[in-house]
Amino acid sequence: MGFVASEQLDPLDYDFGDYGPKGTVPEPSTEQIYAFRKALADIAVDVLDAALKLETNREQRRGGRSRGPKKAVAVPSQTPPPAEPELSAGEQALQNAKIIATVMTDNATTVFESKTLQACADVCSNTPSFDELDALPWRLKQAFMFWLAGVFLSPEAWRPATSA
Repeated sequence: MGFVASEQLDPLDYDFGDYGPKGTVPEPSTEQIYAFRKALADIAVDVLDAALKLETNREQRRGGRSRGPKKAVAVPSQTPPPAEPELSAGEQALQNAKIIATVMTDNATTVFESKTLQACADVCSNTPSFDELDALPWRLKQAFMFWLAGVFLSPEAWRPATSA
């Protein structure tokens, strides 16, 4: 036989064991998947935006001094200061990670986690609900969110449309 959905797609069953309910996530609509993708992208943008604002504020407090290339301004009878060396890709990545780590305070982490849990509950048609997800222990909560992302967003999570 050709394509048989039940042979190609696993049910979206979940079981939180002693920590919460068990059930089956209803198959989300295309609109729900798009909204889930957008919500997760918006959260990532919020984190990066907060990091950029933090770094901009730090630079302003330092009087505009930052590492990286600078344009020298010629002042009569003075030699312009040498430009600071440009950061390597690895140094820039490390600097960016440190900025993001600074942004992720306990309060910010709680806000971003709440937004992520709400996006998960929404794509699941509240089966499980936000409150049920929020009540889970940390590792179980994280495992469920990553499972959802893998099922709904990760191309390698999809099985081919053949059983061969």
